[in-house]
Amino acid sequence: MAAAPARRKHEMRPFFPLDAGRSKRQKLRHKTLQKLQEEALHLLSCHQNLDDLLLEAGSSVCDKPSHPTSLSGTTGEASEPEQLVVSALRDRATTLGVPVGTLSARAAASNIGKICAEAGEAVLLNPQQREKLSCLFPTLKGLLAQNAFCHLQFAQEMWKMQSPLFLEVAWRLHTESLVSLEELLENHPNDAAVLEQWLSHSLRLLCSQAAEPSLAACPLESMLTDIAAVFLRNGFKKTCELGKKPGSQKLPKISCAVLESMLAWVLDSVAQESRGEAPEPKAVKCWLHIYSTTAYQGRVPPEALQRFLSHTLAQVLTYNPQLKVSDAVHLQREWCFTRTSPVLALLFRKLFVLFEAEELIRHLQKVLETSEVNWHHVLSCVSTLLVCHSGAEALVKDFLSQLLRKAFESYDLENMVTAFLIVRQAALEGPAVFMPYLEWFKASFGSARGFHCTSKKALVFLFKFLSELVPFEAPQYLKVHILHPPFVPTKYRPLLLEYIALAKTRLADFKVSIEDMGVYEDLSAAKEEGQPRSQALQDVEKAVQIFQNTGKIPAGVMEASIFRRTYYTSRFLPALLAPRVLPEEPDTCMALIDALKRAEKIPLNMYATYIEGCQAAKEKFLQGGSTEWEASSLKEPLELLKAELEALRPLIMDPSKHGGTLVQIAAVSEKLTDVLGRPADEDDAAFLSLRIPLDLSAPDVKRQHQGVVDLLLASFCQNVMAASYFLAPDRQGAWPSLFVRMIAGHRPLLPSLLGRLCQLLCHQGSALSDAHLLGLAVFAVHLNEAESLIPAVDICSLWVPHSPPARGLSITGLWEHLLACRTGESVLFCMRFCTAALSYALCKFVSLSHEGLCAVLHPAFVKKVANVKFPDDFLEVGLQVWVRRNPQMQKMKTRRSRARVGNAAAALRTLLRESSIIPAGDTTDPRTSRFAVAMADVLFCSFSTPCHGSASKLEGLAMTGAQPTLTPATRTLPSACGRKQRFRKLTEEKAFQLTLQEWLLMELSTDPEDDLLPSSERLAFHYWALYQHYLPRPSAAGGCDGNLRKVCATFIGAVLDFGHRSELSHCGPQKNLTSPVSQGRGNADLYCRLQEMLLEVELVHRRAPCDTGSPEGHFLFQLFQERRKTLGNTATLGEKLGRQQEVLLQTRILLGLPPSLLTARRRKGTRVVLDCEGFFSFVNTELKNVCPRGSMLPYDVTAHFFRGLLSASLECDNPAEEVTAALSLGQAGCPMILSSAARWWQQMEPVLSSEWERLFQGPLAQGLQRLRELAVSTCRFLASGAAFVASSEAPWLSGAFLHFALERRAVNDEAQEDALKRLGAGAEKVLVSLLFFSLLDFITAEVAPQEGVDAQKALDWCSKVLRCLEERGVPWLEVFSAAGTGHSPGQILRSTISDQHLKLLPVAFYR
Repeated sequence: MAAAPARRKHEMRPFFPLDAGRSKRQKLRHKTLQKLQEEALHLLSCHQNLDDLLLEAGSSVCDKPSHPTSLSGTTGEASEPEQLVVSALRDRATTLGVPVGTLSARAAASNIGKICAEAGEAVLLNPQQREKLSCLFPTLKGLLAQNAFCHLQFAQEMWKMQSPLFLEVAWRLHTESLVSLEELLENHPNDAAVLEQWLSHSLRLLCSQAAEPSLAACPLESMLTDIAAVFLRNGFKKTCELGKKPGSQKLPKISCAVLESMLAWVLDSVAQESRGEAPEPKAVKCWLHIYSTTAYQGRVPPEALQRFLSHTLAQVLTYNPQLKVSDAVHLQREWCFTRTSPVLALLFRKLFVLFEAEELIRHLQKVLETSEVNWHHVLSCVSTLLVCHSGAEALVKDFLSQLLRKAFESYDLENMVTAFLIVRQAALEGPAVFMPYLEWFKASFGSARGFHCTSKKALVFLFKFLSELVPFEAPQYLKVHILHPPFVPTKYRPLLLEYIALAKTRLADFKVSIEDMGVYEDLSAAKEEGQPRSQALQDVEKAVQIFQNTGKIPAGVMEASIFRRTYYTSRFLPALLAPRVLPEEPDTCMALIDALKRAEKIPLNMYATYIEGCQAAKEKFLQGGSTEWEASSLKEPLELLKAELEALRPLIMDPSKHGGTLVQIAAVSEKLTDVLGRPADEDDAAFLSLRIPLDLSAPDVKRQHQGVVDLLLASFCQNVMAASYFLAPDRQGAWPSLFVRMIAGHRPLLPSLLGRLCQLLCHQGSALSDAHLLGLAVFAVHLNEAESLIPAVDICSLWVPHSPPARGLSITGLWEHLLACRTGESVLFCMRFCTAALSYALCKFVSLSHEGLCAVLHPAFVKKVANVKFPDDFLEVGLQVWVRRNPQMQKMKTRRSRARVGNAAAALRTLLRESSIIPAGDTTDPRTSRFAVAMADVLFCSFSTPCHGSASKLEGLAMTGAQPTLTPATRTLPSACGRKQRFRKLTEEKAFQLTLQEWLLMELSTDPEDDLLPSSERLAFHYWALYQHYLPRPSAAGGCDGNLRKVCATFIGAVLDFGHRSELSHCGPQKNLTSPVSQGRGNADLYCRLQEMLLEVELVHRRAPCDTGSPEGHFLFQLFQERRKTLGNTATLGEKLGRQQEVLLQTRILLGLPPSLLTARRRKGTRVVLDCEGFFSFVNTELKNVCPRGSMLPYDVTAHFFRGLLSASLECDNPAEEVTAALSLGQAGCPMILSSAARWWQQMEPVLSSEWERLFQGPLAQGLQRLRELAVSTCRFLASGAAFVASSEAPWLSGAFLHFALERRAVNDEAQEDALKRLGAGAEKVLVSLLFFSLLDFITAEVAPQEGVDAQKALDWCSKVLRCLEERGVPWLEVFSAAGTGHSPGQILRSTISDQHLKLLPVAFYR
């Protein structure tokens, strides 16, 4: 029985039962493996080093490529390393019986402690430490996301590390949102002092390492501002917020303490710098970055930021107040803005950003009243405030007044000290910033209205204060107090004398004499070595200037001659009487010397020495062959000429002697010939074809002719006034005409004569007296009469020498340029001048026929008067003002006399109104009658015999050469302006009517900044003139027959003419093509009127019936083309420049108009289509030839066209289709538009996209979308290496986009070659286009270097493209060939460039 089982043991079993058993064993083995893995994991977690595990898990996360969906904490599923870490932490926590968050916090802190321990004492990590830390952060974030990390416990554990915490570590924990800086600081175990010391020390070390190269990877500024933001949020909360959380007082105190400690470190550095020690400027300036308010936008409440800055300002002003007032008085000169420490000045400027000047003054006042201050910082703050805030001067003056008021109310010395220190500090910044100390002292104490004059106690208080200052005062302030003492009543004079004696004693200690004080010396400035001599020269210059303006000896000079005799005789007079070569005509300095000599202020011996020195200087100068010999040699002939001119005056004053005037004028002519010299025969022949050049901006008067011309004009004016005192103009005979004709016969003198007239009328008109003005007006009238004797005049300048309208002018055409009404003064002068000329002509030529009067009187004189808008009560108000200004008029007490003048004024007003010069029914405010005052001065001056007067007295006055005083007319003025019918008939002549073109030119020349009329009245005047006067009037009367389009055409022509005149008158270089039309001179309001009219024309055109012919919308380009036809064939350089200037001006006009006007709309069947043909033609024929780059339009022009295209398409039924069609036509008819779009697309695309969205709210038009796709394809090709997708329709345009993209990116040579290699097989035409545009860049670099194109780079790029073409076997010579059809690629490329670039293409190739 026992053997049976053994035997069965070895028996074979069936197959299926065996197979079933193996299956059961495999399942059992799988379960066992899983259990073994869990046990192994548990075993590992129990023996795993948690510190190393955290780093290893973080390293595995760092090694993985970043992906938006794999960031820790952003998904609920943790990675395998994080699962391992969590499992290990949980097992260890279970074993130890502690929370898993606490265990992970300790492990993390231990890790960070090991990282920080590797570098010892520092605040910044090295790159290796920074890398380890960055690997630890993802693990901690994952633990935090799974609630396996306690950040509060971590904050506590961070302070338990053996090695000190790095400031960078704390910042990175804060920025990674693992534990905030507030939590770290709140959980510090020690007291606040230790924490404050650690923070301050760490921040200083951090700033000190600012310049180290190892900090390239460390955002130092961000670290500082992040830490400072925490301090600001917690340290400068509102008071009500501080007690909300228990224990919340610790962090605010620490924050304020750290900021104050760092500020003290900055201010100590400033003090070290002032002592000459070596501070740390870079480290300190690094900390100053925290005061930049822009760094805290959105992070710190504005109120907290303001409290911080105001608190800091108070801390700066009160920091370390060790300086005494005496030290401040002595040292404050070193504290002006230019000498202030750069660190302190920068700190003040940053603190001032959020405050207005008023707030800063209030802060300063509060600090001065409540605290002891550091005067260095306070006074430096005042200087910085005055320099940096433009409106601070007035506020500081008010503050000083408050200080003085308080000082004298309570007799407080502190307020007095503060006021004097501040005002002296302010005066140190110079008169451009603050008034001089002298002026302030005089204004405050120099009159009886000063605070010191209220009582004797106030006077004693002031002089006690000044006396206490004397030992510490600088000499210049003592001089101010002595020379300009405070006002003191007579009975208290001893107080002043006592102080002056004390101050003079102190000056004697300085070895400074009060007698060396300059007359006009800046007493706020320090006296330097050698100043007395230079100060005397400055005093002389100032005295001469004052004498020139007033005609009187300056009061300061008279005072010095009496009270400071030593300085006057030893310094001032030697400087004034310095020997020199005296001019032929006495100048202002000589006149001042003569005035002082007549006043017996120059000793006779000193004057004799001066005359001898001048003679010796003249002899010495002449020995050197100077041209002064010519002027001196003219002295005797000039004296003879002057005598003959004086002999003429009695003849013209007496009617019985008029017969001898012609003989005497002949004698004058003979003497004039002697002065000028007799010309040779060949010179006479040359004078027959003489053309007179005249530069309006700088008229030239030959030196040898200066005295002669002035003598002739002065004599003529004196003769006119002398004759008019006795005789009416029509009874004076022909002497004025003969005199002018005599001068016109001396042709060598005419250029200087016209130059002198230009100087007087254009540059000195407002300074002319009435006598000069009337005399020159009469001279002008008779110059017109002698027009045939005067050569043609060419108005030229340095920059515009070939301006066609300014060449070959007659003398009558010259007045239009000499009498330009630009400013209020020039308008006033032109009105006075033209009124005087008009009045004289009507009085003088009484016997002439109407035709003769028209021939003699220049139309400009009437038109200038007609341009002024006269108020209804113009003459009455003007007469009243004139009577008040002229005492002689007040002597006319008889009603009859005054009635005569009133009747004359009424008659002239009626004439002007009936001649359309005064608008009917105009009741303008009488304040605008400033014109009336000026005109009344002229209109009511007598051209007739006074009722009573002494002939001998007037004759003697005229013979002395003095200017006679104008007397009012004592009878009616029919000879001046009472010829009502004649004047009306004169204004009815077409030549005397002010046309719209002329009126626009005059108004455009008006400077709106210096206009006599207020802007509202000028605007009303424009509307009246355009819409009520010129628009409805018939064309025969100078109007436009109600045609608004005609008004616009005239308007545009006037703007273009004005542009040419502006270039001529300014003598400036050509302006930029893209500058607006209203830039520079010109009334901008008129351009607004032009825009209004053009828009009105546009609206009328839209309402017009269907028109398939030539659209009216092109009338702008038609007008431009007609004007260009008048410029000639541009055969000469001058004509070419004129044409270029015309095109530039036309372009400026287009840029100043609404963009929609560039594109016309017309009907084609039942739909409205866009017509850009006019603009395309303008670009192809003209505009492309004035573009510097030659192949593209400026951005303004390109964007203007595209915006206009979108605006114009609003009227179309299918805007997108019409825009696409217009761009397709432009591709064939004006390729430069598209090449320009390729250049500027990056800037234009946002504008056009937003414009399209605003107008149509739909997808872009297909044409614009294609341009966008080309730009995007080009960017992708260059940025990411994508394949280049060229346009099948216009491969040249793809090449343009690629070329300009490479230019913008400024890629290197390798990138260029790589881009060429990556172009596909179908990019042959793109390569040809690249070659073409690269050649254009090379040409531009050579012909227009101001465009900034590098010629060598352009040449290298051309070579690379050409090499690529050759390697591919692509034919490229077609870009140089003029043959081929108009739409071939080569011809399209050639049509995108200017004619100049096209001619230079072969030259560039063979370069």
